[in-house]
Amino acid sequence: MGELICLLLKTIAVRAPQRIVIGAIHTPSSRIFMLFSHITLLTSKGELAYWGPREKLLPFLESLGYTCPNHFNPADFILELASLKVIQGQTGASGIGNGVGATELAVPQRVSGSLLVESTSSPTLVAACQRMLAREFVVIEADNSHKDVLGVMGAPASAWVSFKSNLWRSWLCQRREYLGTAVGVLMNTALGLVFGVLYWGQMPHDSGRNITGYLFSLLVTLLIASSIAVCLAFPFDFAILMREVFSGANQPIGYFLGRTLAGVPNSLAFMIMGVLPYFMVGLAADTGAFGWYCLVFFVMTFAAQSLGYLASSFSANPVVGVAILPLFITPMILFSGLLYERNSVPPGLGWIQDISVMNYGFALLVLNQVEHVNEETRDFLMNFLEVKKKEFSGFWIALVALSICYRLLAMGVLYLRVKYLTRAQ
Repeated sequence: MGELICLLLKTIAVRAPQRIVIGAIHTPSSRIFMLFSHITLLTSKGELAYWGPREKLLPFLESLGYTCPNHFNPADFILELASLKVIQGQTGASGIGNGVGATELAVPQRVSGSLLVESTSSPTLVAACQRMLAREFVVIEADNSHKDVLGVMGAPASAWVSFKSNLWRSWLCQRREYLGTAVGVLMNTALGLVFGVLYWGQMPHDSGRNITGYLFSLLVTLLIASSIAVCLAFPFDFAILMREVFSGANQPIGYFLGRTLAGVPNSLAFMIMGVLPYFMVGLAADTGAFGWYCLVFFVMTFAAQSLGYLASSFSANPVVGVAILPLFITPMILFSGLLYERNSVPPGLGWIQDISVMNYGFALLVLNQVEHVNEETRDFLMNFLEVKKKEFSGFWIALVALSICYRLLAMGVLYLRVKYLTRAQ
């Protein structure tokens, strides 16, 4: 397992040369030892014994009189040299008092019994490193800005620092998800082509059924795909968040805002599914209509992801989030104005229609197209869906407000979980 981890860290460092990977390891195998490019060797008293390229470490020790025996793990030899106890009355190979030479290392049984004295490190090794650092050491002024993030000054990280840190970290993580981004683009491109081919050129001569079917099925696909993508990814950050919150290095609100804001660019991949088939199916070739169409689609993507965040904020297990999600999106689909007549909704269930983002998003897309179809189709759409052109602004306000409210509600649920329902381990 240790070798696999080191191999992964080595791969990360090689793929991005500007990235430095630092790790602390005890008693590494010879294979693990060869993976490191630079070595910092500390003695048993915490003194710096060596710092520099790995391949120059053994020649450096040989110049001091310490030669690694044949068929001996270099890592074991170096650690023993830096931490072995001194043999009373012995001298190192270079003649400097109290040193541990290659002979003593090669014969471990000599380092035992009553000859052992207090534990210390080889003074030859430490003195040589100090002479080397005296020539190359550069004084750097202390920088305690990290304490503002880690909370070591006695107070937890501020909300602003937490937001900035999480925004930058989440952006870097998503930017490095090359495979996930590529799969998302290909998936949305394929879905867009499916819609475009199925409804190819039908809108100009459509009676209204195909245009409603296209817009409704497109929004349903968007709602399901966007929300599930969030449910499968968001819970995996919870363990890291809890560790950082209990150490004072993070805050749930700053984390949530930074995490969700960093995900906005990636959500643009879902725009491909809506924009690609727009002209293929023959929707209005008007700049204004196309602009409103794209804007509604973007807000619906934001709303769908808000529902995904809300469902996944109840548990750190993604299975639970996916299981809860249908409780939110199914009623919204049923009360979208297409599958159930608006005027026949029972009085006790009318509130579901009022909080359905599908209801407002679908109505907005339809109203955006009614001015660009023939009169017969326009009458069918307005009468069948029971919507009016004057309701366009009200639907817009409701859709934007609900999208933000669901996002804030998800943040509130996460905050309650972190503050009151989870204990430090």
